[in-house]
Amino acid sequence: MQSRLHTRDQSLGTCPAARRSSLRLPYYRPSLRQHGSTNAAAVSVPAQFTPHKVAIFVEPSPFSHISGMKNRFESLIKTLREAGDDVMVVTPDPKPPKEFCGAQVVNVLGFKLPFYQAPTLLLSLGLSVRVLYYLFKQRPQVIHVSTPGIMCFAAVLYARLLAVPLVMSYHTHIPEYIPKYTWKGLVQPMWSIIRWCTRRADLTLVTSKAMRDELIRNRCRPRSVDVWQRGVDTDIFNPKHKSAAMRERMTDGHPEAPLLVYVGRLGAEKNVEALKNVLQQVGAGGVAAMFVGVMLALLDSDVTVLQHSLSLVVCTGALINVQQQQVCSGGGVVGALISVL
Repeated sequence: MQSRLHTRDQSLGTCPAARRSSLRLPYYRPSLRQHGSTNAAAVSVPAQFTPHKVAIFVEPSPFSHISGMKNRFESLIKTLREAGDDVMVVTPDPKPPKEFCGAQVVNVLGFKLPFYQAPTLLLSLGLSVRVLYYLFKQRPQVIHVSTPGIMCFAAVLYARLLAVPLVMSYHTHIPEYIPKYTWKGLVQPMWSIIRWCTRRADLTLVTSKAMRDELIRNRCRPRSVDVWQRGVDTDIFNPKHKSAAMRERMTDGHPEAPLLVYVGRLGAEKNVEALKNVLQQVGAGGVAAMFVGVMLALLDSDVTVLQHSLSLVVCTGALINVQQQQVCSGGGVVGALISVL
């Protein structure tokens, strides 16, 4: 298939896939907002462009499952729509929206992972006559699928049927998760699947240079792997959202106390024990901590580690919109304290 994936500037650079290919990839365009916020999906392209048709296959759903991938894909969809692109999103979602920022949302049947207790984490085969109908109706010029997951196999098939370029973005490093949730003997078979996927894609995007090096070290094709740079959503991480009431709540009535805030999933793979060692070294006994997000598969010993290492531990569950913005503005240190999402 003769195809050209054109990526452009300082954020992705001129990748090998771009130099050897023939269709302009319309993805990573700047946000058109007046304040010029920088988000995870928006990077600059030449001022002159023609709107394109893009089909995005993503699991779990960015509209219901809380994760770093949610932010990345929501930003991507918003940016594409702001640029005038025709976007269709195929995803498994228990309560899918009909559209998101003007992008059509097509729901597919999903299933839960038996070893990962999260009701919104749904995977899908993605094989459906209905999906195929919408694809032939839209006639996308490029298909983007999140990996690793089950839906990537359907995306490979659809890309071949439509004869369009396929972009895979690799978000969750499953070989590291496997020993913590299942049997470590599955690690090498998982790497075989990852290599198969990357060799079927015109371009594979990873979230860091370290992850790119890891994939190449495990025999994924280096010429088709590139980095999808991270960014900061300045709509959320903005001091204008600072709230004295939220700070009071986060510190249990002691707003003057140092405060660490962790926003994200907190599960076995987040290495809570490592946090204990760090806190002991810095003498954080008088520091309060607030964990915003979903507590997944934490052992009682992990919870005890947190309680003994800090003067106060507050676990809020998932927060969205205004509350999340207030939390991010109210902490002394905000971030992924245990590992990066």
